[in-house]
Amino acid sequence: MRRWSDLPHLARRFLGQLDSSPPASWELSWVRGLLSDAEWNLFEAMADPDRRHAVAVATAVADELGAGRTGDTVAGDAMAGGAMVGGAMVGDAMAGGDPGTGHEGRAFEVRHMLEAADLEAEILLRCALMHDVGKTDARLGPMGRVAATLLELAGLDHSPRLGAGSELSDRLARYRDYPSTGAQWLRSAGSPEAVAVWAEEHHMDPDQWTLPAELCRVLTDADDC
Repeated sequence: MRRWSDLPHLARRFLGQLDSSPPASWELSWVRGLLSDAEWNLFEAMADPDRRHAVAVATAVADELGAGRTGDTVAGDAMAGGAMVGGAMVGDAMAGGDPGTGHEGRAFEVRHMLEAADLEAEILLRCALMHDVGKTDARLGPMGRVAATLLELAGLDHSPRLGAGSELSDRLARYRDYPSTGAQWLRSAGSPEAVAVWAEEHHMDPDQWTLPAELCRVLTDADDC
């Protein structure tokens, strides 16, 4: 559910929608290495501004994990031996039980949260990349998205002027419902359940999250950056 407090984030997203340039080729190579074939097909169908945003969110999450991007991957069992990033082991300090301070300490905390939730670091990056995938269903441009968001904030199912049942009203409603649509697509694509759940829950209030709250905050903070 969108809230009026989301307006600063939504304003930044609107400005980003005005730039139709695609992600850089090296960013796409990084993303391709993280996603399954079915997820990649869904990602490729997204509008370029949405793909750029997804890459930015995943990059912020990777930073929280202490990982980089170019040619890098985050190994599955990050806590067992640290994450393999660009040929180096991230999280070596954890092997000695020393969380460190500052950014290294934060990465240590995030990885322990993943271990407690029995999730791989790579899953968190896939959550970041795929959370907005359902927006493709509505086929709305920047102004249409603004209209859909304002209707949602006003608690309206459709524009009174358009009336229910019109094509545009239907597209506005599909944009409102894109989180559940994205979750359905991801489940059909065989994505890990956590990836589908985050697509469905990323606009929900924290008390409605079913994934670990601290990991959800990592994702929402990245989404707001």
